[in-house]
Order: sequence, then structure tokens, then C-alpha cells
Amino acid sequence: MRTFLRVIAPFCAIFLLLFASAAAGDPPEPFRIVELDDRPALHDELRSQAARARQVIRARTDRDWEGTLLIVWADAELYREKTGFQPEHTAAAASPSTMTIWINGAAWARATPAERQATMTHECGHILLGSLAGGRELPLWANEGIVMHLAGQWSYDDHLGLLVSHMLGRLPRLSDLSTEFPRTPHAQALSYRMSYAAVGVVASNFGDRPGDIRRLVHQLSDPVRGPDLARDFWDAYRVEGWQDATEFSLGSRVSSAVIVSSGTGTILLLAAILFIVAYLRVRARRAERMSRYDEEREPWEESLTEADVEDIYGDKEERWKSD
Repeated sequence: MRTFLRVIAPFCAIFLLLFASAAAGDPPEPFRIVELDDRPALHDELRSQAARARQVIRARTDRDWEGTLLIVWADAELYREKTGFQPEHTAAAASPSTMTIWINGAAWARATPAERQATMTHECGHILLGSLAGGRELPLWANEGIVMHLAGQWSYDDHLGLLVSHMLGRLPRLSDLSTEFPRTPHAQALSYRMSYAAVGVVASNFGDRPGDIRRLVHQLSDPVRGPDLARDFWDAYRVEGWQDATEFSLGSRVSSAVIVSSGTGTILLLAAILFIVAYLRVRARRAERMSRYDEEREPWEESLTEADVEDIYGDKEERWKSD
């Protein structure tokens, strides 16, 4: 027995030493890039973009996720299989439950560096939301709207596009965007814009300034308040209130038309001028036809006596009464 202990004791000591070293060592790496060992430049680019995305999200929320984020480079077939998205429409997708971001290689290669960074930050935003107590249960419009704020995905063109839809009375209903967005590109883009605007309205209720959602994210991260707030996002009465508040924040349809007209430049101004010219031409033609009509019937009317008119059209007092 003593001989056995002498033999096994060194191995036990080594095991304990290794275990203690691992426990006291560096934390796990924040990112792991898969399927790009043969493309070191792209591998390093993705790692740099992910690190930058994490830094931006930290600055905007004071929050972070734990563990290693897996970033997988995929071809179109694998991307469709793992995400369920059509590769021609999306460049990346996140799975917070598995801490994985799938990169659609073909679409990623077509994007500009700025678009790639925004996309990476967007997907990392989904990873953060999935780590919050209330972030996992949000409806789709709230989830995407928050992530767009984190990634800074908003422009003047997005604002004009939302105003045009408001002017035409075609803003999407938040209640229709709870679980799925439309698939057509234009309707989908409008759904994202509406989600961003609505989240801005919700965040303002917590004291956030325009474009900021720090307080809202803090509420969602609270172990008690977070899940309650997530349930509020599903409440039909509250959603209708946020819908009305979002539309009110865009102003009236008349003001939207003025802003759109002044913001879309020469093309829209030219279209407005052509519309006015066409309208005036129609009025001129109509006036000309009425003038000819009056000239043609004037001699005929002059030849009629008052009795003839009453025989044709009826008595004056009875002429406009309905049956």
C-alpha cells in the first residue's frame, strides 16, 4: 500500500498543480474564429471587428457577456442550414443560446468595411441581449430595434424613408412585427426602421436621450425588473400606446411631406414641378371643354321660355327633391 501511494502521489500533485494553475490563470479567450485557419488575414480582420464591436457595446451599455464567442465562416449552403436565412439577403446571423455568430462568406465579401463592422456590432448586440435577464424574451421588433441602436445603424436616409411611409399612412404595426419581419427587401427595411424608432420612444420613458438606450438596457439586465419589462413588450395595450407615440414623434403627415420634399433634393422637386404642370394642363383642358359646351348650348337655352324649361326639368321648387 505504501509503495502504491509513493507511485501515485506525484501524479496527484501534478494534477492538483495543473488544476490550480488553470483556475488561477487567464480568463477564456473572448473570441474563437472557425474555418479560417488557411486565411490568416481574414481571420485577424474578423477578430479585430469583433473586439471593436464588443468595445462599442460596452461603451454604450456598461454591460458585457461572459464566455467565448464563436464566429463561424460559412458558405451559402451551411449558412442556410444553420440559420434558416436566405444567404442572398443577410450577411450574418447570431445564436445567443449557443454564443455563435454565423458569417455568410459571399455576402460578407461584397460588403464594405464599414458595413462589415456595423453588421458585426449588430450581431454582437444579439449576443449581449441573450445574456440579459429580460433580453431573451423580447418580441422581434424590440430585439432588432435595440440592436440597431447598439450598432448605430441609423441614417438620414432611414429617417426620410420612415417619414415617407408615415406621410402615405403605411407605417407597419408593431403588433405585426412580434415574431417575424416581412421577407421583401423594402418592407423588411421599413420594419427595421419602425423598430428603431419605437425602441427610441420606449427608451425615452426611462430617461434615455435620443439615440441612447443605456437605461433601457440596464432595466433589462436586472434579474427582477428585466423579465417583467420583457413581458411589458408583449402587452397589447402597451404596444398600441408605443405605436401611437412613435407615429406622434414623427409629426403630422403634412410636416412629413414638407421634410421629405426639402430633403430629397432636385429629383423630388422636379417631380413636384411636373405634377403641378400636369395639374394645370388638366384644369386648362377642362375649362376649355366647359367653355365650348357653354357656347354650344347657349343659343338653344336662349330659345327656351320659362314654361319650356319647367316642362323639361320640372318645377323649380320640386327640381332637386329626391324621390
